[in-house]
Amino acid sequence: MVGAGIAFLCGIGALVGYGPTTVLGLGIPIVLLLGVGVFSAPELSVIVYAMLRPFADAAVHVQVGGVSLGTVWGAGFMVVLACYWFLVGFRRPLRGYSWFVPVVFVIAYAVLAFGRGDFSYTLSTWVKIASFVLFALTCEQIAGTRKGQVLIQRAGVVLAILTVAVMGLALASNQYGPAYYAGQAESVTQGPHALASMGVLASAFVWIGAMFGRRRGRYLLLAAVLAIGICLSLVRTTFLAFAILALWFLFWGFKNRSRGALAIATTAFAAAVAAVWAFQDTLSSRISDLAFLVSGGGQELQAGSGRIGIWATVLQSATATSGALLFGQGSGASLAATSAMFGAALWSHNDFIEFLITGGVGLLLIYLMVIAWLFVSTAKLAMSPQQSPQARAVGRLMVVMVVAFVVMAFFNGIIFFQSSMAMAMVVGLARGMAETPGATYLDEEHPLGAGAE
Repeated sequence: MVGAGIAFLCGIGALVGYGPTTVLGLGIPIVLLLGVGVFSAPELSVIVYAMLRPFADAAVHVQVGGVSLGTVWGAGFMVVLACYWFLVGFRRPLRGYSWFVPVVFVIAYAVLAFGRGDFSYTLSTWVKIASFVLFALTCEQIAGTRKGQVLIQRAGVVLAILTVAVMGLALASNQYGPAYYAGQAESVTQGPHALASMGVLASAFVWIGAMFGRRRGRYLLLAAVLAIGICLSLVRTTFLAFAILALWFLFWGFKNRSRGALAIATTAFAAAVAAVWAFQDTLSSRISDLAFLVSGGGQELQAGSGRIGIWATVLQSATATSGALLFGQGSGASLAATSAMFGAALWSHNDFIEFLITGGVGLLLIYLMVIAWLFVSTAKLAMSPQQSPQARAVGRLMVVMVVAFVVMAFFNGIIFFQSSMAMAMVVGLARGMAETPGATYLDEEHPLGAGAE
């Protein structure tokens, strides 16, 4: 798997500047190495493959045989997940029946979306939803042991580091934040929304390390750089989500009188303020349109980069007839509605509205049940009297992480971004830890290199 990782990283660099021959030459050994890794260490293979997602984002629009690298990565992820369940997953008993809700969500989306929209678009969106659910259940199984919990925790920290690295590369190559919103960005890299939301969700593992790690200076630095990267993305929704997490962590630091936690939260805020100050002109242009919310005269539709207008248009189409309201109009319906209104196909920028227009009230209710499943899964860890104080504290952090997830789902959309897989890691870890009370990876004498507070 180490060889596969190295080959994959080399492949990403080569894809940007070399042709099909190089791609083929690198692709064959990558496939062979991954194949060996999947069969020899399926759990490690799944986690490592997911951990390398930021590098796919670095060249997500590069075409490989007419297919984007992002699509290739997504297809490979589904294959790796399928191999895990074939080799290991189905041999282990599934705990309870709570897995039924997310699985029904995947099935319901397929039933209500396929056949009523562009097939390739529908398949792409369904794969993202299915991989989110399947990866969450996979992480739950892996986290059923202390060793598996440590694996997910370490992979989450590495994921955060790689995300920061790709943010830096995108910024240096003029494909991030200010350049993106100024229309100067090239089409090779992933947009700032996906990278910033990945940074927000992967920060959960940074906060856990900051709470119970030994070398907290590393987590202090990583939290500060994440804050800068998220601010430089200019994605307002991720500002809010990250601020919610940092404020909770600051509260936890005050409550537990943790100087390290307070220092980390303060450093993250200071780094964010410095980034905001450095790009205040660009940021002000991103925020100033919120004043339209109170302007009246129809100008409120322009607020939030036109989100209010987009939401109003999609909602009007979604509720136009009783049939549309009950059963939706299929995938891509929001693009059709906005194209008819604005002359440009614009996504709804809201998971809840998107599921309403796609599959009607039924699909929306099922998605709300999935959100409830996320809350219940994390709250079970946070509230269990059988768990140690450390595990309950991490459970509370994970509940706040679900709040941040919902904020991004409402104001920008998150489930259709591959960055949602970091949330799958969080909920999977929470569910796995909930089944090992008193024996989690935080209950060792030195859980992450030092005693817990």
